[in-house]
Amino acid sequence: MKYFIHIYSYNINLYCKKLILYSDTLGGEIMAKLVNNSQFYNKIRTSDKLVVMDFFATWCGPCKMLAPIFESLSSEMSDKVDFAQIDIDRSLEVVEEYKIVSVPTMIIFKNGKEVQRIVGFVPKEQIKSKIKAHL
Repeated sequence: MKYFIHIYSYNINLYCKKLILYSDTLGGEIMAKLVNNSQFYNKIRTSDKLVVMDFFATWCGPCKMLAPIFESLSSEMSDKVDFAQIDIDRSLEVVEEYKIVSVPTMIIFKNGKEVQRIVGFVPKEQIKSKIKAHL
């Protein structure tokens, strides 16, 4: 058990270091914002742009694989789309309301309403085309 916890801890530290390094390449700013329950509702209701919300978990392997793709799309499409992330373990209210049963799950919101749901790891170009379909 101790060995497993050490590996898990190492992987999270490595992931955080990669995220910080990636952040530095964007000028120290991560484009997709991590939001909580109240920020989530505010974001989807008040944004005049399309909103793509990434529901993720820190322990989820596919979520970690999706993170750089999500950040890349965030920087490429920031003029037309707001990107944000919500940790399912810290935002149970939103998770229950939107019936998130698998991660990663991305939900595309337009005018405060869900218009598309993408479940699981999906290649960047497919995600991009699904977002563009709602612009």
